Amino acid sequence: KEQQRANDQALLAQNLVHISEFNLKGFDAARLGKTDESIANFQEAFALSREQNNAASEAYALINLADAYGTKGVAIPLELFNLFDKYDGTDYKGLLAANYQVRSYQANVDSLLKSNKGNTLRLDQTEAIKLYQAAIDANKRQPDPDLKREAWIQQRIGDLQLTSQSLLAAEAEMDPDFGPVVKAYNDASDSYRRVGL
Repeated sequence: KEQQRANDQALLAQNLVHISEFNLKGFDAARLGKTDESIANFQEAFALSREQNNAASEAYALINLADAYGTKGVAIPLELFNLFDKYDGTDYKGLLAANYQVRSYQANVDSLLKSNKGNTLRLDQTEAIKLYQAAIDANKRQPDPDLKREAWIQQRIGDLQLTSQSLLAAEAEMDPDFGPVVKAYNDASDSYRRVGL
């Protein structure tokens, strides 16, 4: 009996190492701009996590997958939100950096839209949102759900909704529907409040 328990623990530890390896390979591929390769690795991490019935690891892999699909869908980068959050009206170097990054991001989006890739971007954004929602579900299955993580995911869904509506507006020259954006940010705000942030 003790031998079986030790074997089970060793197998669990080995699988956790494999999950970590796939996540690390996914991060490495993402840093090199190999988004499809990063997705393949995160999918492996997710599959192993699910086999192990490890909700925390599953949520983590789903977040990584969602981030990768968000990158493919040109979701507004977190760095841009962070730059604007930190800008206080007096840091002109910060403002110049923000403007450069904003122009670079906008040039990338314009290039993709001119190549008629708007539908593909929206499909990737939709997949990212679906994966983020699955991550919230996995997070809730944990014995002690990480409420701060849930709030962050909801905020990121809002970022994707904002990207999606902005792209629709750019393509169709129509007013964006901010309803889904506001809902996601309100959900995030409520979740942050529940954890005292």
